[in-house]
Amino acid sequence: CNPIHCKYHCTMIKITTIFVPSLVLLLTIATCSRTEVVTISNAKPRLDTNGNIMDCHDGNIMLWPRSVDDGGSLYYFICMAYGPCHNTGCASNECGGRLDHNVSLYTSPNLTSGSWEYVSDLLPMSSRPNGTYYRPKVIFNPQSQQYILWVNWMPQGQFSRSAYLTASSSHPAGPYTISTKAVATKYTAGGDFSLFVDDDPNHTAYVVYTSIASGHSISIEPLTTSYLSSVPTENSGFLPGTTGGCYEAPAMFKRNGIYWVLVGPCSCFGASGSDTFVYNASHPLGPYTRVGSLGDKEQAQQNYIFEVPLADRTTALIWTGDRWKSTPDGQKGHDFQFWQPLNFSGCSSGDSLSRFVICRDCPEPKPVSYLNVSTHSLHHVIECAMCGLTICGMAHPTSNASLSSYSMGADFDCVMAKHVPADQPVCDGPIQPLLDVGLLPAFTLDLGI
Repeated sequence: CNPIHCKYHCTMIKITTIFVPSLVLLLTIATCSRTEVVTISNAKPRLDTNGNIMDCHDGNIMLWPRSVDDGGSLYYFICMAYGPCHNTGCASNECGGRLDHNVSLYTSPNLTSGSWEYVSDLLPMSSRPNGTYYRPKVIFNPQSQQYILWVNWMPQGQFSRSAYLTASSSHPAGPYTISTKAVATKYTAGGDFSLFVDDDPNHTAYVVYTSIASGHSISIEPLTTSYLSSVPTENSGFLPGTTGGCYEAPAMFKRNGIYWVLVGPCSCFGASGSDTFVYNASHPLGPYTRVGSLGDKEQAQQNYIFEVPLADRTTALIWTGDRWKSTPDGQKGHDFQFWQPLNFSGCSSGDSLSRFVICRDCPEPKPVSYLNVSTHSLHHVIECAMCGLTICGMAHPTSNASLSSYSMGADFDCVMAKHVPADQPVCDGPIQPLLDVGLLPAFTLDLGI
């Protein structure tokens, strides 16, 4: 490993013996994984490789291989380009309602400003229905080996006809072939949405979306095995608290066996952004419990949460949001984005307290228990939300080996809940709030690449 140009983590592989007639070869193989420390700025516009401000909003960021031939990986930023427009509202005669929004693709080896190379327009106007387009997402289907594009669109100004167009391609840069122009979901007039692919054996994918026809309420549906349509009969039902209001810009991810959905109040490209409410559940379709808020100090509207492998072999979850009407030149395409690694509360009280635990290396569904330190016993938790507690979101990931030293007691119940310490450690619970841009003008990531 050469430490001169960059840092490396090196691992010596077990000696391999190769038997050849009259000859025995002993090979020792060292594998090296390169790392790179990068700085991400929230205070300066994000630039492409030509030094131009990126007109790149609404989309998702994925880490995929460059190609089968040359190895390595790239970050793929699929996004909406709004063009040189200065009237920044969402009405049909303003920037948000125009017909010329591009579905753009940029790639970068390390996420830094100046490293993003423009690749292509994934859905040219000549090949798509005439209308206004928002919030594109592309995910990879490991079963079909296809890249699947979803995008929200509507005939100009006709929100009641808002729908999802899906398309597929053998390469993330396209060309994409349209599959359907209006995915049939349980709740009609789908608006803002996001996609999530689970790590279960079937790589099940889900769409979390707002239904304009249902008052901008949020629900979740699994996708078919092709990822090109949804399964309306398996809809989660509306997330609690999202009915009777107006919610949009959802995002979904999984961490330590817990599913998280983040949504915000309707913004319509508002300069003040919006709050972001946090839900979690032990199953992708719920039931979900609202467990907190990220606040609105950053004055951005949620865009997407993407994964970044780090040098220490952990994974950062990066929250991204659009700071509408933030650019000094007033051009919508130049509006800033705000990025921040999500910070989950730790077990600051240590291991001396009784606490909720989840078996981190057990097969799904991972069991959750109440660990009673005084009796050295475990008490199985039947439901995530019981006794007024959001238990699964509070559970500390613990190895099966550690848990096996405790005896099994009766199932956890509300009588035991009265004795849960007031300072119960929250290890995977409410996410720390987002920061003001002035408090987080930039941050660093030690990438594992």
